[in-house]
Amino acid sequence: MSTPSKTSMPLERFRTALASPRAEKRLDALISGDDAEEKVQALAVTDLYHLIAEVGLGDSVELLSLCSAEQIQGCVDMEIWDRDLPSLEAFMPWLAALQENGFEFFGKAWVGLDAELTALTLARLCIIYDKTLGEEIPDDEDREVFDTPDTFFQVVITAEDDVQRKLLYTIIEDLYRYDLTEARMTLMAARAEPKAHLEEMSYRWRSCRMADLGYVDFYEALEVFRPIDPASVQVGEGTAEFSNSANIPGELPIASDLPSPMVQPIMGRGFFAKALEALEDDAEIEAMQGALLYLVNRVLAAGSLSPGNAEALELATLHATSTAALGLEYLSGGDQERAIEALRSVSLTRLHRVGYSLCLRLARFARMLAPRAMSADSDTQLLLEAVLSKRPFFPESLSETGATSMRPIESRADLQAIADSLKSLALRIAIADALGVDLAALAAHPEPRPGLDDFARTALLRAAGGKVASAAPLQQSELDAFRDQVSVAGLSAGDRETASMALVSLLDEAGVVEARDSLETLINTWLGELSESFADLDNETSVESRFLSGLVFATGMA
Repeated sequence: MSTPSKTSMPLERFRTALASPRAEKRLDALISGDDAEEKVQALAVTDLYHLIAEVGLGDSVELLSLCSAEQIQGCVDMEIWDRDLPSLEAFMPWLAALQENGFEFFGKAWVGLDAELTALTLARLCIIYDKTLGEEIPDDEDREVFDTPDTFFQVVITAEDDVQRKLLYTIIEDLYRYDLTEARMTLMAARAEPKAHLEEMSYRWRSCRMADLGYVDFYEALEVFRPIDPASVQVGEGTAEFSNSANIPGELPIASDLPSPMVQPIMGRGFFAKALEALEDDAEIEAMQGALLYLVNRVLAAGSLSPGNAEALELATLHATSTAALGLEYLSGGDQERAIEALRSVSLTRLHRVGYSLCLRLARFARMLAPRAMSADSDTQLLLEAVLSKRPFFPESLSETGATSMRPIESRADLQAIADSLKSLALRIAIADALGVDLAALAAHPEPRPGLDDFARTALLRAAGGKVASAAPLQQSELDAFRDQVSVAGLSAGDRETASMALVSLLDEAGVVEARDSLETLINTWLGELSESFADLDNETSVESRFLSGLVFATGMA
């Protein structure tokens, strides 16, 4: 047996996709040559749709003329649906673009669409009266009316938009020119069938086709977010999509290429990407790409995101691959060879569930802390907001000072950084408790109110002066005395030690033993902030509290 060529590696294919010509050039390459129709109709629906989205519908008229009826239906499925209802506003531009290729092509495309969808479209734009049944338009009807070419029907236009009214005329005209029988059948269905029934049936047919592409409904999609015990997932368990044909869901797509919005997010997941790069067998690669689509499509559906939206697809891919990468790294212990074995033997859905379950552990910890951290600083609030999101995020502020953005959690290092910050927050809350602060009452206090760490800084300032560490509001004399201690050189090593030992003793007395490994860092940070705040104050006058922050002051101080 010959060894598979390294040119089939997934990442090389992905890089090729990124380096490929711009959409316009790819379009020109597709529609030129004698085999243009064959090349176009060989495209997967997702690839075709995203190419049209990138080029623009107005510049894709010739491309559409080469598409099969099934491809056109697939693009419409991805474009016009808002959850369980088709959007007329989204459908109209597609109908107009199809008409650009002449009435024969339009008629063929129209007949290729779901009969319920086409009837519903007309029913939303007009009211149809069947003259052969003796139906007459009411005398008080003042909206625009026209007769169909066969004089069988009278149509009252209910569309309020000029473009939609004009399009309705041309749709009916083109249908009669293409096939008299098909035109009459569409009009009769639009006249007689309840709109609710047409909507339900259209959605049912569309759901079946989307399932064939790997898309499922909201509730089934939630499977990828069902928590799982990470210890129950084992390397070598044989659940990978390509390890056993019995593991491949019936609707799993086998994709030779991935939609372009998926490429960059996949390449960006370093640990995951390296494991992918080790796959060499063509069958493995195709099944893995299908598994990626399968996973991403479920993340899309679970987030109620449109599969036809390129930005949504890119975002879903980022989330899916980040979470799966986290599960893969956890399962492999960070060992690259073991990660490759895991990728070959564990399904991506289970890897995603492992990663998501690890994130939920942090979210449960954060949820316990959040009610007592409402007065914490903005970075802490951003941390809690990120971790307590519907899908936990990593706040960039943990790696970049001042950052406010978030991204999916994608590695054990991310988990550790969040866990360390949450443990530090738990210690900060414990210090406030040990100082006798009622954090629940503080949260209910209107602004302005002291911050969570203001009490610790206040206690440290007092303890540095040789007094008992207390969160009681500072008096003027204490501020002046601390200013004199700090002077230009800052707090002495002895004063720092005194303040630090006072806080340690306080926690010892309160029985606080958890997260003590971050206490030294916290104390040094707080003392540094105090030294910086007081260092340049005038020694000749009393300290004015209005020029200070991060402390608790007695009422009435300036």
